Amino acid sequence: MGVAMGQEVRDEAKVRAPVLEPGGEGYDQQQPGTLRDAIYLAFDKRKHVLNPNAYTYAVAWNSKRAPHGHLKEFGFTQSYVVAQGATTGLWYTPLSGKKAAKGRNVGFPRPDGPLVVAPEPFLGPAFDAKQPRLLSIAIEAGGIKFTEVV
Repeated sequence: MGVAMGQEVRDEAKVRAPVLEPGGEGYDQQQPGTLRDAIYLAFDKRKHVLNPNAYTYAVAWNSKRAPHGHLKEFGFTQSYVVAQGATTGLWYTPLSGKKAAKGRNVGFPRPDGPLVVAPEPFLGPAFDAKQPRLLSIAIEAGGIKFTEVV
């Protein structure tokens, strides 16, 4: 029953996941659909160990395949100037030499204020969209399994 509900949410998240526009690949050569293809459903063994009577499934994305998925889901604020390395093409934050909390160097503040990138949530809205129907999906899946057992 949990798998059936998780599959429904996973499939909806894949439909809602933003797809990279052609030409926006950047230096890491991301391909369109990488985030969508990294979304998965998995059994949570840790919660099952703590409570053997509970079966928990998680819908998430593989952060090794799509490391910046959280930036799309939650958005971000870029407070400092960034630059692209001439030889490597990698982006970095030039440091100002000033020390912040815990002795870390800080970058140069953006002259026109922080750049705020709005979120494009896909996982939360997928659950919200399917939530009213999840109970009926579980009952239907349980009914099918019950007929197999009996």
